[in-house]
Amino acid sequence: MITKKQVKGIVKHYGTFRKWEFNPNVKQLSAIIHLREKLNNHLWMVIEEKNNAIGVHFTDENGIIVKRDKWFIADDKVAYRKISKN
Repeated sequence: MITKKQVKGIVKHYGTFRKWEFNPNVKQLSAIIHLREKLNNHLWMVIEEKNNAIGVHFTDENGIIVKRDKWFIADDKVAYRKISKN
């Protein structure tokens, strides 16, 4: 399960909660978190846990994934590793 500390660290890396907010239109699950950009509600960041790693996906206005990053979990800390960027 993703901890609050891990979520805060990841969101801080991508511009803090001044830029991102939890998406109220989507039910938040413990393993998948949906955030949206405050200035453009159509741009989303999805944080999900899979296989002891955290995947971060960014979408454009059409819902197409434009960037993927992967964070590895070690002792309640996260280590960043870039996967792809368009």
